[in-house]
Amino acid sequence: MQRPLPTGRRLLRGKRRPIWIQGFTIMALLLAMGQRAQAAPESANEYSVKAAFLFHFAQLTTWPPRIFTSTGSPLVFCTIGKDPFGGVLDSAVENKIVQGHPAKVLHLKQVIGLEGCHLLFIGTQEMPRMPAIIAALHGLPVLTVGEADEFLKQGGMIDFRSQDDRLRFDVNLEAAQSSNLAFSSTLLSLARTITR
Repeated sequence: MQRPLPTGRRLLRGKRRPIWIQGFTIMALLLAMGQRAQAAPESANEYSVKAAFLFHFAQLTTWPPRIFTSTGSPLVFCTIGKDPFGGVLDSAVENKIVQGHPAKVLHLKQVIGLEGCHLLFIGTQEMPRMPAIIAALHGLPVLTVGEADEFLKQGGMIDFRSQDDRLRFDVNLEAAQSSNLAFSSTLLSLARTITR
C-alpha cells in the first residue's frame, strides 16, 4: 500500500496547476512560514521569508506591458539605502523567471535610478526619505514594499506587519492603482487589510 505524500510534496506532484492556484498555494505556505519568522529586524530568517514574499508579490502583480521593451527584459527588484537582506534577496531571485522575465536585483544608495525598478523595497531606516522616494516615483509603475508603521499612509503599496508572531502584509490598493499596477485576487485575499 502506498503511503500518502506529505502536503508539500503533494503540491509539487501531478498536473501543472493554473497560476492563481500556484500563487495561492505558495502565498499560503509563506504565511505559514511567516509564523516562524523572528520579530527582531536583524533576523536573517525574517528577511529570508520577506525575500520569498517579494518574489511572489512580483508573480502576483501586473505591470503595464509597455514597461518591458522585450521578453528578455529583466524584472528588477531594488532596495534603497542599506540592504537589510544582506544578500538573501539576491539569492532568492537568482536565476528565477517572473512572468516570463529574468529576475535581477539592484541595491541603490540614493533616490536616483528608481525608474529602472519594478519592485522597490524600502526598509525602516529609509522612512525619513519616504516623501522624496514617493515624489521620485510619482507616475511610475513601481511596486513599493515596506516594513514601517506609517508606510502605507505615506503612499507605499504593500507593508509587512507582524501579528501574533506571524509575518503578514497590508495593501494600499489606491496607491498601486494610481501607478497603473494591478494585484491578483490571490494576493488581495491573503492581505491582512486592504486600503482602497
